[in-house]
Amino acid sequence: MAARHTLATGYHPKRRKDWWDDDSPAGRYLAAIRVGMPKHLAAQAAGVSDSAVLKWRNRAEEIDETAEKMKVSDRMHLRFFRCVADAEADLAFELIDGWRQTAQTDWRAAQAFLARRFPEDEPADRVEVSGPQGGPVRVEALPLADLVTAARERAIAEAAGE
Repeated sequence: MAARHTLATGYHPKRRKDWWDDDSPAGRYLAAIRVGMPKHLAAQAAGVSDSAVLKWRNRAEEIDETAEKMKVSDRMHLRFFRCVADAEADLAFELIDGWRQTAQTDWRAAQAFLARRFPEDEPADRVEVSGPQGGPVRVEALPLADLVTAARERAIAEAAGE
């Protein structure tokens, strides 16, 4: 098995807008996220383990962004997850905009778009029933024979005009 890489490989703090070479592990991870790969597959495509990405995320969450001086490695962790968030947002924007454009000519796409965009306006798919003071409703299960007999008696009564 090939050796796993660190996400730090290919990091250039002053040279690039996104700070990683495209062929570095982090660059490949970001490229995979940009096209919509799930994070565990993006890590695999980048040649890093899920645990490496998780360690980086945990480290980024621990960093005090208000500190006057920040280590280069801390800036690197923060930038990486900002780049991941930007890649996810860009993908979402692109897909939602495409969906919105399709909705102009396809009523099913419009219906699905509106249902997702404004879920509070959708009719309820289910109704919840409760007993007195919000308590449970008592349900008694009748044996199948009793249900059949009751249904037959109702049918006879309806046929007789009762």
